[in-house]
Amino acid sequence: MNTRWVAAGLMMILGLRSDAAAPPAGPSNEQKTAAAQVAMGNLATALEAFKADNGRYPQTNEGLRSLLEKPNTLPKWKGPYAKGGALALMDPWRRPFVFKCPGTDPKGFDLSSNGPDGKPASGDEVVYVPPAK
Repeated sequence: MNTRWVAAGLMMILGLRSDAAAPPAGPSNEQKTAAAQVAMGNLATALEAFKADNGRYPQTNEGLRSLLEKPNTLPKWKGPYAKGGALALMDPWRRPFVFKCPGTDPKGFDLSSNGPDGKPASGDEVVYVPPAK
């Protein structure tokens, strides 16, 4: 029996075809950028709740992790403040969000993603912009 015909028969039985379409692609970078904006909005809400309880935002050295785990220096901490655990602190490219406090505004914080290429200052960063008050 010809091996080629056996392989073709098995492929038909298993529903495999050589001209079958590739599996659907994952989310595009445009979709991931939009998701990053939503995620950063959620983190900003968590940061505001943290500030309401503790009188300040987490410092850069405490990081966003302090939204999930109580820093030793904060007796009024009532978190966790962010839903989703450690994944909430990751951008859609599965890299940590970049957090700095104090930020550009000394009374606030800076929150961003290094974007698709994961490199800072490469031009594809996604930056959180707080809504106008």
